[in-house]
Amino acid sequence: MSFNKGDYVRFRDAPGSRMGTLTSDADAKGKFMFRHDPRFVDALPDVGVFEDEIELCARPTDEQVKAINAVIKRG
Repeated sequence: MSFNKGDYVRFRDAPGSRMGTLTSDADAKGKFMFRHDPRFVDALPDVGVFEDEIELCARPTDEQVKAINAVIKRG
């Protein structure tokens, strides 16, 4: 799979809450910069990710994010 700057993706190891946008194309090492969707309560700072760590996904609606945040807050 090929990814591009602007793609909405999720982490394979946390597909329910680690979603956001690629803010760069891959660098020479194959790493993309990922920006966590700021609507999530536990948003990460920008981080580098490799293609095998992510997958394309649809951007969740505000209602879906609200439900995910409720689960995160319950711990």
